[in-house]
Amino acid sequence: MTPDLEAFFAAQARFFAAPGDPAAAAAALAAEFPGWRPRPARLVVYAEAIAGHVRATLEQVLPATRAAVDADRWAALVARHRARRPASGALAADFAGTLDAAVVDLDLPAFLPALARLEWALVAAYTAPDAPAPDRAAVNPTLDALEHPWRLCAYLDAPAPRATPAAGDEVALVWRHPATLRVHHRPADARALLAVKVVAEGIDPVAAAAAGGVSVAQVQAALDDAVRDGLVVARSS
Repeated sequence: MTPDLEAFFAAQARFFAAPGDPAAAAAALAAEFPGWRPRPARLVVYAEAIAGHVRATLEQVLPATRAAVDADRWAALVARHRARRPASGALAADFAGTLDAAVVDLDLPAFLPALARLEWALVAAYTAPDAPAPDRAAVNPTLDALEHPWRLCAYLDAPAPRATPAAGDEVALVWRHPATLRVHHRPADARALLAVKVVAEGIDPVAAAAAGGVSVAQVQAALDDAVRDGLVVARSS
């Protein structure tokens, strides 16, 4: 008996997300369709492949997050995340949500969800679609800013094995340079934030200088640095 396709795809989604062992997941899928006689061994292989894909993808995309926990807790986190979503698309995108829910009961480092968000932002910047050249200066469309109470940019830059990140409020900027296509991250400073604000809000540099109590030359220098660093994309010529 061939299962109805719509029902089968719904069951398949549950199969993808099943956190149990592969044999149990395969048996549960087959049991949903009486009369269907798939080969159990093939379903088990498929389930194992899906579980391996989830684990390998998370470890590749979020290496620092993976390195911050031991093997047993990591296995538990992968199983929980797999139960939350099928193994499709950007499956690491909401891993920080899995971490948020597990910080207390799995005794995870408190900084771990923020670290996962920062690592995912790097991936998102790298994979963001190209934007057409603007007709005026514009904020880099790949730019993201993440606030957290740890010095996570320095943590990511430190060689492994890493110590616990230092405490301290940080706004981490993540972006892909429009010319080099390299992805960067760094703590925001006043000059970068000024340049982004001026460009995003279309503020005249003279007005920005007066409001900030600095010279117009200082504002222009901040804008020039932002263009050089790729935070701001200069208008097309």
